[in-house]
Amino acid sequence: MTFSSGIALRSVVVPGEIMQVIVTSKDYTGAMCTLRHNSNDEPVHNMDVILDFRGDAHRVHGGRAPHKRGAEGMVHTDKGEFYVGNFKLCWVQS
Repeated sequence: MTFSSGIALRSVVVPGEIMQVIVTSKDYTGAMCTLRHNSNDEPVHNMDVILDFRGDAHRVHGGRAPHKRGAEGMVHTDKGEFYVGNFKLCWVQS
């Protein structure tokens, strides 16, 4: 599913589990990117609960890859829109 803003959600089916949706978005070059955890390079899924640098829990609702060179991109949560660095996340070209 792709939205007019360039945000896309990719589905991953895991046998025996509920379908998970990986958070993806197009960056400033038009390349598709996946939101990932810095620590283990695992993709971030829609509705995942992530912790910010203060230890507060947020539920992921999407994100936006960097809009220009040097930008880090954003993650959309139930508590607002934040830079991905607040959660030790990053955008990786897929």
